[in-house]
Amino acid sequence: MDKRTYYKYLFLTAAIWNWLLGLGFILLTIFMPSVVVPMFGAGMPPSLIWVHSFFVLVFVIGFAFFILSLDIDKNHGIAQFGVIDKVAIQFPMFIYYFIGDINFLGVVPVLVDAVIAILFFEFVINYKKL
Repeated sequence: MDKRTYYKYLFLTAAIWNWLLGLGFILLTIFMPSVVVPMFGAGMPPSLIWVHSFFVLVFVIGFAFFILSLDIDKNHGIAQFGVIDKVAIQFPMFIYYFIGDINFLGVVPVLVDAVIAILFFEFVINYKKL
């Protein structure tokens, strides 16, 4: 597989990951909130609007990665955004993990995002060589 094809599949995979994560957590918080919410170290809030809003945003960002997978030449700026997006969410999640406010299961998706961020960064650095 050549590098261009690899990157297209990388971005498509990232899109699917965001879609699964966003939709999955929205559905889990609707149908099993007492299982999901404690994963993030919180009691049940009076409303899940902020949780749902966050995961809708995760889902929507998946469309940006999908657009990038369609044309990596026209849309390579989305990869730069993706690095910022993936890294930005890691800081608060790891901080809250280390202070004990979320458990390891709540950090697993962020670990996957860390790998994706590294792969996106590799694309950003090597884009000119394509």
